[in-house]
Amino acid sequence: MSQSDEKTIYIRRRTTSGNGAVSMGSTPTRTNGFASLLRIVTSLLGTQLGTSLLGAVFWSIAARTFSVDAVGVGAAAVSSMTVLGTIGMLGLGTLLMVHLPDLPEDRRLVLVRVCLVLVTAAGLTLGLAWAIGSRWLSSTLRPIGDSPVTVAIFALGVAGFAVTTTLDYAILRAASGVVQLVRNLVAATVRVGLLTVFALTGLRSGMDLYATWLVASLVSLPVCYKYFRRPPYRNSKRSKRRRGIAELREILGEVAGNYVLSLALTVPTLILPVIAALTTTSADTARFSTARLAASFLFVIPYALPTALLAHTGRAVDEARAKMRLTIPLGLLISIALAALTTPTAKLILLPFGDNYTDGTSVEAFRILALATIALVIKDHYVTLRRVEGRMAAAARVIVFGTAIEIALAAAGGHLYGTKGLCIGWVSAVFIEALVVAPVVVGVWRYRAPSSVLPAPVSSESR
Repeated sequence: MSQSDEKTIYIRRRTTSGNGAVSMGSTPTRTNGFASLLRIVTSLLGTQLGTSLLGAVFWSIAARTFSVDAVGVGAAAVSSMTVLGTIGMLGLGTLLMVHLPDLPEDRRLVLVRVCLVLVTAAGLTLGLAWAIGSRWLSSTLRPIGDSPVTVAIFALGVAGFAVTTTLDYAILRAASGVVQLVRNLVAATVRVGLLTVFALTGLRSGMDLYATWLVASLVSLPVCYKYFRRPPYRNSKRSKRRRGIAELREILGEVAGNYVLSLALTVPTLILPVIAALTTTSADTARFSTARLAASFLFVIPYALPTALLAHTGRAVDEARAKMRLTIPLGLLISIALAALTTPTAKLILLPFGDNYTDGTSVEAFRILALATIALVIKDHYVTLRRVEGRMAAAARVIVFGTAIEIALAAAGGHLYGTKGLCIGWVSAVFIEALVVAPVVVGVWRYRAPSSVLPAPVSSESR
């Protein structure tokens, strides 16, 4: 196939709306492009800030009404759920975000549904295995496997997290993020309300706290289902299933690399409370989890900007590079300013969680974790650039190595020096990764595509 034919196919793929597909437009103007990017960023920021604020209320209520040990168990269970749920997503969330808008509605529906079946099965399997084995891991995690009821609750929570998070990615670009924002706010509100009811009725164990996450996931699902409500055709269930599998096969070549990359990117921050549970006491796990939650407010910018770039540009490499010249310095400026402003006010920020969480351990942990936001801007933009280029295998090799360093340094620091050592180990590893990938990120300023050259089609070289 000639280069001109490839370009023609690429342009047609980007502009054809088909039967209900989202039209991407032929060559959007810079103004419209930034407006669309801004909408997605705003939605992501609203989701992160809204859920973080409600999360702070949730953990503040838990800290004031539950025992420190119960909060430690609940935090460890929730962290385990997010780690296992992320693994159970099989990397399909980001792939759906990139591919769905270019598909007609009927194909979009069957692909989403077959992916949800897969992540549900994976989440249940992982949840059951972890719950059964948790009684031998540590005293903090043992309550997860205390009875068949707690095992079932934990496994269902993992599956619910995998399903809802996959849906969040799937609808982010196609629905401009509004549905994702509403679902997350509904879930966070339900968690806070249910925790209040539990506290008033005397249900104050760590697994009671965890159960609020399962219920919130189930209650928020209809918000997403409304977007994928009905296919425009009436085939048999067997026919739909076969069609969904056929759609999945078309992107199968990207699944492995994207899965490894997504896993390596998200697991370290999610697994930190689990490392804390394995290397420190339940009380210190609770204090660390609280400090990490407060620091997550600062991680919104490193997450939102590159994620919005991927959702907005898809595989338009030149457009992504051009916008990165704005988002990278903007993200660094905001992150440095936030870290500088919050460091001297750490104790005040942690005050809503109660006196148990404003001691030296929590404040020190928060100040150290806050520094990571600067390095995460570089790291997350690197990953987004490689995804846009279709070079996920190349990125996976770098990020997997970095993930191993993050986990190793965090575990070693926690084992030797407790909570402070854990935080220093993880932040140091993140900065090492940022230094390694910085030359690639800086390259977006060196590269200037001629304005007359159309975006090149995605290369299959590194898939």
